[in-house]
Amino acid sequence: MIKDGASPDCKSYNTVIKAFMRNGNVEGAEKWYGEMLKSGVEPDVVTYNALIGTCSRSKDPSRAEEWLKKLLARGLEADKVSYSSIFDACIRSGELQRAEAWLYKIEQAGFEASVASYGTLVHSLAKSGDVQRIEKLFTHMQSIGLQASNSMYNALISACAKRADIDRAEWWLQHMVDNKVEADVVSYSTVIHACAKSSNPLRAEWWLSSMVQNGVEANTVTFNSVINACARASDPDKAESWLGRMESSGLTPGLLTYNSVINACAKAGEAERAEGWLMRMKEKHVVPDTVSYSTVIHACVRSQDAPRAERWLLEMQCLGEPPTAFSFTSVVQAWSVADRVDKAETWLRSALDRKVDMSGNCVTSFISACVRAGELGKADRWLATMAEHGIMPAMSYNAVASAWSRVGEPGRADALRKRLESGRRR
Repeated sequence: MIKDGASPDCKSYNTVIKAFMRNGNVEGAEKWYGEMLKSGVEPDVVTYNALIGTCSRSKDPSRAEEWLKKLLARGLEADKVSYSSIFDACIRSGELQRAEAWLYKIEQAGFEASVASYGTLVHSLAKSGDVQRIEKLFTHMQSIGLQASNSMYNALISACAKRADIDRAEWWLQHMVDNKVEADVVSYSTVIHACAKSSNPLRAEWWLSSMVQNGVEANTVTFNSVINACARASDPDKAESWLGRMESSGLTPGLLTYNSVINACAKAGEAERAEGWLMRMKEKHVVPDTVSYSTVIHACVRSQDAPRAERWLLEMQCLGEPPTAFSFTSVVQAWSVADRVDKAETWLRSALDRKVDMSGNCVTSFISACVRAGELGKADRWLATMAEHGIMPAMSYNAVASAWSRVGEPGRADALRKRLESGRRR
């Protein structure tokens, strides 16, 4: 256009600057603003808003604020778009306290901030778990006659739940109902999940009943949360009962459902019951995963049934499920407690061959079994092996050193203690 001898007007320059705004290209937008001034064309509010918007797209609130200052210095009047774009820049950059300040500035400038803007800030604050600041926003919204939406309430309830603050989660759900904002399955399920995290099945059950009474249909997530609450409370009877109710309501239990019931049985130390549910999920064509097998193994260990735990770990391997460190640790510790050093050693070696990270507690349990069996040479060798893997439990070193001293081998005891000190200095 310029090459053809035409003189671009403000609208033409604004169009070019907006093109750079879409890509968040601040340098390009500012370059054309400079060209605009050189050509003697006076920028307007649209020009500056485009520049502020470009800074917003590039997540640069400080630069956006500078352009607002230039707009005002030019004698122009900022509009709602000007302020809202800076608010958006703060949100995009994750500077939520700054975003909140600009939300209030929108109102101080005589404009009405939208519910959507409040919603954007609420959801961002919910992700960071800032319940107090969200509650402050809700109070302010109420004072200016704005009603929080369903999704905003759900975000606040979720933030409370993540902090395991059942009381606040419940309070806000009730506040939601009292203000005639529709509480949906997400609202109730989130509170129920908070109850589950706090191992409080009674409150989880109460809220599910309340949900049904209010005409909200429970979904799989809702039932899974209640069953999980029962599992955390080590109550397999209730967990099984709720799985039955879930099926009666026409919902199909999935992997998470069965794993929660198995976990309830494991926590109660009922290995056979846990195994039964693993078999049932197979019958229902739900494929068990690593968690399923690991939980059954844990149930066997709690029942002090090392052979049974070993059998499930073997099946897990045969089916191609990658055994976890937890599974190996459980079996090694089970055989160690049973004073079967040979079996514990076999599984410990298998874990290391598979490059599975073993815990210090597992090694301590195994070394203790070696000491009880009088196999001090083996204990000594395994301490050296585990040191190569970065595991040096002081308790085990001291136990083996003391055992060497008791059998009249003070030199080997001193050597072991020196190895421990040397390892600590590295």
